Amino acid sequence: MNQCRTTDYVMPKVSVILGVRNEYPVILGTIFSFIEELEFWGYEWEMIVVDNMSKDDTSSILKDKFRRWVKNGSLKVISYDERPANVTVRNVGVRAATGDVVFMADGHLSIATGTLHGMIQGWMKRGGLWHSAIQIWGDTRDIKCYGYEMKLRERFWGNLSRGCPKEVKRKNGVPVPYRVPMASHCCLMAGRKEFLDFGGYCEEFRCYGGGEPYLDLKWWLFGKEVWIHAPGLVRHAFGVNPRWDKVKKEKELRTKVYHRDGTMKSLVKPGDEFLRYSRGYAWNNDDFQYNFMLSAYTIGGYDWLQQRFGTYMEGRKGNRRYIDDIKRLRREVLKAGAADRKFIEERQVMTLDELLEKKPWQSYGDL
Repeated sequence: MNQCRTTDYVMPKVSVILGVRNEYPVILGTIFSFIEELEFWGYEWEMIVVDNMSKDDTSSILKDKFRRWVKNGSLKVISYDERPANVTVRNVGVRAATGDVVFMADGHLSIATGTLHGMIQGWMKRGGLWHSAIQIWGDTRDIKCYGYEMKLRERFWGNLSRGCPKEVKRKNGVPVPYRVPMASHCCLMAGRKEFLDFGGYCEEFRCYGGGEPYLDLKWWLFGKEVWIHAPGLVRHAFGVNPRWDKVKKEKELRTKVYHRDGTMKSLVKPGDEFLRYSRGYAWNNDDFQYNFMLSAYTIGGYDWLQQRFGTYMEGRKGNRRYIDDIKRLRREVLKAGAADRKFIEERQVMTLDELLEKKPWQSYGDL
């Protein structure tokens, strides 16, 4: 770590990991947002873009656009072509990194000034895993998310927390950093050595989904904390790689248009053109259910796998094909997650049931 020339802060070297799949040109703004923030505070930095099977020439374009940083080694563009895997590419990036701390982020973000600095300084005081508050950019309204409220018994997931808990302390009306059970992983930060020592993300996850409860809860089980840097803000664009389409069907003219991720909608008027979004990663229902059962099994064990399995089966007992498919996925989970479950059992300092009983994140102490 280097001593900053203009402050009393100890300034660790920062590695930014961006997983990319068909996100050009949106990623250009994300890159500049990170670099401007880090250089403003004087951090030594490197950026590693992991191109995961993009078909939009992302790698070659970035190398051409940012020749200066590529030449001096600050920006590295590497490839992961084995399969679409949005959490595995983060592991790949962290293994290639040399920084003291690693930011792992989506390729479609804008970061408010002071956010990265605040997360880094918080980590230096308390360690653990750090997230920021998130502004979800849609085409109708913005939603600000401060993490997830834990509701694992129902869905092995959690509900979006759109405000800070009332117990959180405030300074000058602004909430201070506080602990959360888990949060969105559009931008998170950890110590690189600790992230690798903890095994990172489970690489048995399929294309998309399930990584958030897996990583955050593993951190808690291993005796570490998960934090929200509430004063900071990361603006996250839902949907990437925009394409303008002409509305042709009369039905589309009369109704709301839902984008592929199912989250955004807008009214379309005759003669309008509108912006369609396609995600860099797409998932199907089987992958989604497999991932969340895998997360439940590796973090909580066989009983939690059964809880997830039973939830997916409920209400579908009359569908023979569905029953066969979900049983097949359960067998695959037991096989794929065995090694990771053993690793967690060897390292955890409490079980998932003990964690949910103690709820250590409800201790809203100041830094």
